[in-house]
Amino acid sequence: MAQLSVSNLGGGKNLLINGGFDIWQRGTSFTTLSNNTYAADRWNLFTVASTHTVSRQAFTPGQTDVPGNPTYFMRLASSGSNELRLIQKIEAPGVLSGTTMTLSFWAKTTDGGSIRTIFATQDAFASGARADQGMGGGTTLDTTWRKITRTVTFPSITGKTVGVNTYASVEIYITLGNSVDIAQVQLEVGSVATPFEFRPFAEELALCQRYYEKSYDTATAPGSINIDRGVQVYKAGVVDNLGQILFKVTKRPAASINVVLYNWATGATASCRDISNSVDKSIAANGIGDNGFYWNNTNTFTANSVMKWHWTADAEL
Repeated sequence: MAQLSVSNLGGGKNLLINGGFDIWQRGTSFTTLSNNTYAADRWNLFTVASTHTVSRQAFTPGQTDVPGNPTYFMRLASSGSNELRLIQKIEAPGVLSGTTMTLSFWAKTTDGGSIRTIFATQDAFASGARADQGMGGGTTLDTTWRKITRTVTFPSITGKTVGVNTYASVEIYITLGNSVDIAQVQLEVGSVATPFEFRPFAEELALCQRYYEKSYDTATAPGSINIDRGVQVYKAGVVDNLGQILFKVTKRPAASINVVLYNWATGATASCRDISNSVDKSIAANGIGDNGFYWNNTNTFTANSVMKWHWTADAEL
């Protein structure tokens, strides 16, 4: 069995990022979900039903049903009885290989929801098939918050070739009645579930930004219009159609980092606004790397004008 300790994980016991559902850079409410959708940061949703909705919900301050006074939880809702998978992919699969881990979280339902099953996985190898290990399931939920705990030995990566996008993951299969609420998801070393680890917001946000970052304020959804503090370029008599943006946090060394540019005034993609002349011009991201990217305007910037836009960078597994 692989030997793993808290020191191997950089000091934190919870291998999952944003397990408290505090950070929602992409927005706080989503409808008509498609497969492979991210809602709360680092949480991937896989579904074949278009009737699902996902939203951030707030705990009542001072409640005692879920310990530690958490601020938020995730609500997964459906207009019918459908199944979805709530997944978090972990960047360092070798660390978990053959290691005994315990997953814990709190859950409840308003109408017949349940946890169907849970899997620990190793996936996206350059060579070798996906490896799954069941963590049990079959838990019927009710309207009372309850803590669910599962212990598993993660599959080994022996004999497989690890690529840039190889990951380990936890996959929670959920059967929805009306809605299921999830809070305080934690994956830790050993066979005992300990109290949920609270990290400072700034630390949790930086961990999320390794995989997704934006120029908008943290609470502002991408594509919002007339939002300041994005990119603003003033051309003082010089027409220069090239510039560089540096990320706040270095991205994982992904095979592809997807950068999207948004018009400041309309929210349209691949577009920026010349606010001095109230016209829109096309813009593109090039030279994308883990520390930043170059932007270039394919139309000519007008001298002595101010150009404004926003951007997002996605390096998720």
